[in-house]
Amino acid sequence: MKPRALFFLVLAAAVAFASLPTTTSASAGGRAGGPSTNGTAIACRRDTAADLRWVSWIHRVHSGVDPTLPEAAQWLGQLADGQPYRDVARSVARAAAPTSATIAGLYRSYLHREPGGSEVDGWTASLRAHGSATVVAELLASDEMFHRAGGTDAGWLDHVYELVLGRSPDAGGRAYWLGRLTGGEGRERVAAALWATPQSLWRRVDASYRKVLGRPGDPGGITHWSTVAAAEGDAALDAALASTQAGWDRAQATYGAPASVMPAPCRPVPRWVPPVGAVVRTLPRMDGHGPLLATLTFDDGPHPTWTPKILEILDRYDIPATFFVVGNWAQRHPDLVRRTLAEGHHLAVHTVSHPNLLTLGAAGQRREIAGSLDIVNGIVGAGHVKCFRPPYGNHDATTDQIAADLGLATIMWSRDGRDWASPGVDHIVQANLDTRYDDGRAVLLLHDGGVERSQTVAALPRLIDSLKARGYEFVQIC
Repeated sequence: MKPRALFFLVLAAAVAFASLPTTTSASAGGRAGGPSTNGTAIACRRDTAADLRWVSWIHRVHSGVDPTLPEAAQWLGQLADGQPYRDVARSVARAAAPTSATIAGLYRSYLHREPGGSEVDGWTASLRAHGSATVVAELLASDEMFHRAGGTDAGWLDHVYELVLGRSPDAGGRAYWLGRLTGGEGRERVAAALWATPQSLWRRVDASYRKVLGRPGDPGGITHWSTVAAAEGDAALDAALASTQAGWDRAQATYGAPASVMPAPCRPVPRWVPPVGAVVRTLPRMDGHGPLLATLTFDDGPHPTWTPKILEILDRYDIPATFFVVGNWAQRHPDLVRRTLAEGHHLAVHTVSHPNLLTLGAAGQRREIAGSLDIVNGIVGAGHVKCFRPPYGNHDATTDQIAADLGLATIMWSRDGRDWASPGVDHIVQANLDTRYDDGRAVLLLHDGGVERSQTVAALPRLIDSLKARGYEFVQIC
């Protein structure tokens, strides 16, 4: 699960856009929506390089150029948030460059000239709101088109037939449409009606096949997709074709990658974002979910030995966790911070140097909390961190107010297996199964840094298996 902004950071740092690796595999997902006390996030395993190739290809199909990485990050985030492929494809097509290119293409096709900048600006909102049918009808009905066709209804009708249907009107068709025009029907309505005819649909679907899939449409496919074009418009048709396995394969091939199976959309998983200023010790009840809930939280990292091992275990079980990072360690290992976020976990802060905050005055507490937030934001960008945990669990009203002022919730815990003291793997597992403080809605305290954490690494799979066997559902917090 990758929040939107992360895609840009990861991809910009890791790969050159023109030569993306073909085997990069990472988790993908998103932080859907704003803070909620009862919601869902999305969890899945995605190949971000393959996703980037797909959204970039769609952008190229519509505009002739690749998107910028910040643009691509937005659409990768939509995939990560579990949005349907068609919706993401539509979003790409509505971007600035594809929209301008579409308008320019319509001008070239129907008025045989390039649009001016003001014309592109004038049509942009209409194209995005109503699709190409409205733009085409108005271009065909324009005085410019009418005069180009000789300034007569008959000449205009012949010209529109050629443009829309690829042929001259038959005698019956000419008489019918001229009758409507002479009877007071506006040119725009006549043009729109011709645009909506089955023959026009057939031609447009075939053109979409050629543009998106690079081949003519077969009769069965054209018949099938004509219903989409008729009901939802040409943009929806392009998006639908781009969202097929054939579209996915063409996208990968465009950037030199081998064919691969188009991944299934991401699945929703429970997520809880506490409100700013809250002090949290247990999970709330969540509508639509059972009574047994657990969230895994890890303190004191990132550590170059233990954090990767824990990330590998979480990846194997497909469980998102929350990592409360210490600023000094984050500065030493920024790549681990990025990896943690890239693999679907949430980042939270645990001060800069891990002091007992109760030994500090208000200014010192603020330096520690705000400083750690600044460090993490500097590594992955602002907007990801929603929560804070005080070292040793020591906090007071001043601490809580500072966290609230910084837009953070304070997260405590309901279960502590004392892994920080290396009490043995069995103790870590059993203590984290104790429900006495949370009635089965557990915030589990674990550690991935600070000192040697081999017992935590050994206990984690057993703990996850034990919680699952008892019927727990894992929730992502923050």
